Amino acid sequence: MWMNGYTLSLSYVKSMVSTGLTALASTSFDLKSAVSGMQKMRILCIGNGGGTIPLFLASKIKGAHIDVVEIDEAVISASIKSMGFPSVLKIGTSLQEYFSEDNSSGFHVSESSQIMQKVFWDDIQERVFLNEADGEAYICDSLIHGRHNEKGSLWYDMVFIDAYDGDDIFPYKFRDSNGPFLSALRSKLHPRHGTVIVNLHADSPHPPLQESLTGNYDPGLNPVCPLGRQTLEVARLYRDALQGTCSREAEELGESLLAFTVTVPCLANVTLVITRGFSPIGINQYGRGLFKEIETSCCFSEGLVLEKLLSDSQRVHELFNLHFDCSQYVRRGFFIVR
Repeated sequence: MWMNGYTLSLSYVKSMVSTGLTALASTSFDLKSAVSGMQKMRILCIGNGGGTIPLFLASKIKGAHIDVVEIDEAVISASIKSMGFPSVLKIGTSLQEYFSEDNSSGFHVSESSQIMQKVFWDDIQERVFLNEADGEAYICDSLIHGRHNEKGSLWYDMVFIDAYDGDDIFPYKFRDSNGPFLSALRSKLHPRHGTVIVNLHADSPHPPLQESLTGNYDPGLNPVCPLGRQTLEVARLYRDALQGTCSREAEELGESLLAFTVTVPCLANVTLVITRGFSPIGINQYGRGLFKEIETSCCFSEGLVLEKLLSDSQRVHELFNLHFDCSQYVRRGFFIVR
């Protein structure tokens, strides 16, 4: 089975990509130029899985340079042998290492298939790098990922985090407020538009947006903590950890950090998105005043921000020629993390 890097199939992956790109499009970052290859873009994916997200982004964004980090060699092997992730993208790995005819798994790939794989992915093999490493150690060690962009910067424009241990638990080191991971993530994220997307498992039902706006919640739902206490704690932790000092230009433009979550259709997953430099451009003047008080304002601001994001999601949908409705993943269970 060969993976098609141009499509996304899993709903939680669609949610992560849709909300992440929409959030980035709401900042000053020129996403259109990155797609065309006119502007460089640096992306980090912590947790590879089947490799769907990095392959999709590389196939759609010609200016993207993508670092992928996966700690589990078994996951890497499975993604290459069984899910079609191109072995030519793994740093320090030859085609023969995973695709030899006498490999222990008994998975046979002909020489012609190996050549076809190399030809098929030739356009992205210089832009996607799969590293077998610990995510915390990787982002803390700048020497590991010392490839600079055209301005010599080591900042990442986007960071996707989809990492769970063998017990399906989000690793504590990725949610330790006093640990080195969040501190390093803060310093490596672009200060004007850096966007982080995290796949979380919800521990409580999430209210529909209409209920959030009207205050008419279903019986048994906790309106104060609709994500579930643990999920909300992680969301707030990331929001606080990634707060940065705004430049004078950013302040003049009214840009600020925005953290929000959405729920994933048919799954008990929550997508957490934190973006620096969310721009109120497109929100009317009355709405902008409310947006400046977003941390303490009523739910009306939530509706205004969602309206802006839905408009940006339409631009993302057209720019990436998505085969699904991007906006449905942005609006589903939309909740601003305060």
